[in-house]
Amino acid sequence: MEIKIRSFIPEDLPRLCEIAAQAWKPIFAGFKERLGAELFNAYLGEDWETRKADEITTASRGEHGARITVALLNSEIAGFVVYYAHADIAMGEISNNAVDPRMQNRGIATELYRHVLAAMRLSGIRFVKVSTGADPGHAPARRAYEKAGFSNSLQGTEYFMKL
Repeated sequence: MEIKIRSFIPEDLPRLCEIAAQAWKPIFAGFKERLGAELFNAYLGEDWETRKADEITTASRGEHGARITVALLNSEIAGFVVYYAHADIAMGEISNNAVDPRMQNRGIATELYRHVLAAMRLSGIRFVKVSTGADPGHAPARRAYEKAGFSNSLQGTEYFMKL
């Protein structure tokens, strides 16, 4: 098993969108179950895969300073991280990121985060944030972030009401 990390190239985009859809499918299914179909559709919509792909496509163009790093496992794209390095405030942010569910638990996310954090450190970034959900579907993400060294979290809750 050989993990290689490299920068995004435009030909990667379809595979990254595919990985995102696979990785987030159980998360959005959990949201739909907890919120109910009516609220889920109003708040997140059935087209969440399209919106997620649009976010990754926007990042792939470098909008708002976005950068993408890709992980290859045995020459196949296995995961990615979208990140931002806000040099003016020395703050970095990890945004959309995922590992193909078939390839999880092999250290791919760890290698991606290690690479991205090192790149940010070299560019003068002093602090990095990442946001994730507190729901059960995000438990693997929370474990991966904690394994990478993230701590000092701020908890939040979203409430909904049908009128």
